[in-house]
Amino acid sequence: MFANALLAVALHAQGPVPGLYRTARTSIYVGYEAEPSDKRTIQYFDPKTRRVGTLRPASGTSYETTDAPVLKYTLTLPSAAVDEQQFFISDGGGPLGGSLWHAPSRKKRPTIILVHGADDETRDMGFIVPYFVSHGLNVVTYDQRGTGKSVGDWRYTSPQSKADDILALFEISTERCAF
Repeated sequence: MFANALLAVALHAQGPVPGLYRTARTSIYVGYEAEPSDKRTIQYFDPKTRRVGTLRPASGTSYETTDAPVLKYTLTLPSAAVDEQQFFISDGGGPLGGSLWHAPSRKKRPTIILVHGADDETRDMGFIVPYFVSHGLNVVTYDQRGTGKSVGDWRYTSPQSKADDILALFEISTERCAF
């Protein structure tokens, strides 16, 4: 019990762990989003209120919404955690940074790849990652070219090179998602 409390304090020094959090009144999905890539925020989805938005630290493990009416959440340890395995793909476009997000169990699950639009996003795609993982899917995300740990420039990436990146992600995800 004491070890779990220390783990919660250590993890919250950097913000809440991505995952599904259950409270007395609701459950919320929490993750990070970095759009633009230098502005990382804590994103949430509350299925009960159907609210989506940004959380800011209030005190300790308490967070509050940035929009009105302000809701407060205590986020200690998630009831459904999300594990991340970071990886790199080297192809003709240079290194592409990505992540495989999955539940802690090694149970075999379907895998989806989340694809960016035309903006400067990283692999941090908000609450949608823990939402899919807690519903039984593995999720692959990546740093858009020129963001995070990927080289290039997202503004000058052609549709063909984006498609090549997705195919490379598909190939590596079939290797890594044997569970």
